[in-house]
Amino acid sequence: MYSSSRPTSSDQQPQSMELGKYENKRLNKVMGMVELHSKNPDNGVIRVDLKILLQKLFGKLNQYEIPAENAFLVGGGASYVLNPRCSYSDIDISIPVSLSNTYKSARTIFAFIMKAVLELIQELSHAVRDPMSYLQKAIRIEQNVRTNYWSLFALRNEEGRHVELKFVLSIPREFIFFSDSIEIDLTNFAKKNCVTKEKKSEKENHVPIAIGSNQKAEDAEPTGSDDEKKEYLPSRISSSYKDLRKAVSDVKSRRIDTVEPNMIRGGGFLKYAHLKTKGFVDSRDGQDLEKLLEGMVSGFLSEFNESKYDVLSQYMRNHFDTHHFPKKFKFLDELRSLCCHLEKFNIKDAMETRIERIHEEELGKMAILRATNRHAIVMPLLDADDGFDYSSDAAHPFFPYLYAINWKFPFFLF
Repeated sequence: MYSSSRPTSSDQQPQSMELGKYENKRLNKVMGMVELHSKNPDNGVIRVDLKILLQKLFGKLNQYEIPAENAFLVGGGASYVLNPRCSYSDIDISIPVSLSNTYKSARTIFAFIMKAVLELIQELSHAVRDPMSYLQKAIRIEQNVRTNYWSLFALRNEEGRHVELKFVLSIPREFIFFSDSIEIDLTNFAKKNCVTKEKKSEKENHVPIAIGSNQKAEDAEPTGSDDEKKEYLPSRISSSYKDLRKAVSDVKSRRIDTVEPNMIRGGGFLKYAHLKTKGFVDSRDGQDLEKLLEGMVSGFLSEFNESKYDVLSQYMRNHFDTHHFPKKFKFLDELRSLCCHLEKFNIKDAMETRIERIHEEELGKMAILRATNRHAIVMPLLDADDGFDYSSDAAHPFFPYLYAINWKFPFFLF
């Protein structure tokens, strides 16, 4: 797989570690049962173990001789495996594709990939006529095989936990922040590499100090769906950034840091605000932080001005469930507080106007939900504990504007 962001120096640090006992348990939880929903209400719900889905997918890829040998869990799911305080929505699986051992063109390979994904959906859904209805989105980027050539298929889940399959021949940059660079190898799941439990070595059961396993993970131990006598070999973790220990440390401490933010599409500015609402903290301060923010805003500026879409609305559609209003409002509130950094780029007023417009739109959606539900609607705020009693009717400190006189709709709607 081509990449302009992965380092190539021979003196770089080791880029692979074995996950420990508790990380592997959380990985099995992420890769457990999922539900996939069709946009067509006449189609049934697909319930499948993600490990089985991955095995069936690789069977289809092999059938069409698609050169894909590995799969990696990335994004929020990978962060959760390392730190259960990190929340995730989509389950992002990256599958590198290579042209080195094939006579097929990139266009032909990616056409077969789409065919394989649609056939997989048909198999899982017992031959529905419209497998595309199970896709929340399907994207193919074909700019240049060496710099930007990939496709993505988001298998739809009504609660927003889509399964995103990303096939990558090349991509300009594999991570936004260091914490996004974590990759967990799923090849043992895809290839069904198992070992009998009693023959598993003591070394394979250890919890590596370098990864920093959280012992509290036992409290949320997932129920495994593996065979009673066998289990998958432990997975390994790597990073698309040059320093794996730095990436792991940032996930463990929930810190925000990156390099060359101006080279990121969109600058990472919206994701920065999103991470702040999840309890992430700045790794830098003072002038270093100002320089980082300036780089992010610079990258965001080109996206803000050049995109034919409303990038803010598009980001919210892609990252928030439809009815998670408190999370949306908290994100918009964080963005509003960051608008001061946009002033020198002359987009502060335009951004504030968009924030207020989306604010009004979301309040309108809440009003519709209020009108169609006779019972109380309790909407989750954060996955982390923030010390607030959500069973009370008190105003949450993050949302005073929902109780202000000029707003019509309270947090709990009756």
